[in-house]
This record gives sequence, C-alpha cells and structure tokens, in this order.
Amino acid sequence: MIPADRIVEVLRQFAFVGAVLGGFGFAYTGAMLAAARDNRAAAWSAAVGVVASVVLVLATFVATAGSIHVLMNAATEYPAPPGPVGTLWMPLVWGLYLGAVFLFISLGLSGFVRSRRLGAATAGAAALGLAGLIALYVAF
Repeated sequence: MIPADRIVEVLRQFAFVGAVLGGFGFAYTGAMLAAARDNRAAAWSAAVGVVASVVLVLATFVATAGSIHVLMNAATEYPAPPGPVGTLWMPLVWGLYLGAVFLFISLGLSGFVRSRRLGAATAGAAALGLAGLIALYVAF
C-alpha cells in the first residue's frame, strides 16, 4: 500500500512540470506567431507548439484532479495505482511525454524560420532531446 501523501507529492510534481512546460509552450507559440506571419515553418512550429501546450495543460489538470481526490480521501491507503487516480495514471504519464515530444518537435522546427542551417541545428538539438526523453521513458 502507498500512503496518500506520497501519491499526492508525485501528482504535484507532475502538475508542476506540466504547468511550466505548458506555459512555456504557450509563450513560445505567441513568439512564433509574432515573429513571422508568412513563414510556413513558423506556422507549423506554432501549431505543434499549441498542441504541446494543450496536452501539457490537460495533463496538469489531470494531476491536480487526482491530487485533490487523494487529499479528499487522505485516510485511505492506496494500492499502486489507486482507484480513480489509477484510471488516469497512464493518460497523465502519456500526456506529459506526448506534450514534451510535441514541444521538442516545435522547437526543432523553429530554426527553419530563419535559415536552413539554423533549422538543421535546432532539429538536431530537438532530436537529441527526443532521444533522451525516449531513453528516460524506457528506463522507467
């Protein structure tokens, strides 16, 4: 059995990460939309950035709702993962990972707004970030 306070702390961490990355994605999207109005790379980068932000904000709400549920039933010790929170556990984890994947893709596309050379550099950096994210997912 897992004590409720440990589950709440994990959910709080997920919510924090999702909120920070989602906020970054929204700010980034605004910058992309303002930077280049007639640039196809900027449009794609902004569109993927919006998808990333929405997924991350949804994951934040799922983590927050799960945390509230656990706190409301704090006297209960939960099996891993707990009932209603367990139902949302995999969508939460996948939401955070998919949001991060879309954010990396968006960042990878961003360099193409200025030049192909910079685009290749940002795409390479984003690919390295994605490889690290996949390695992290496989490890855990």
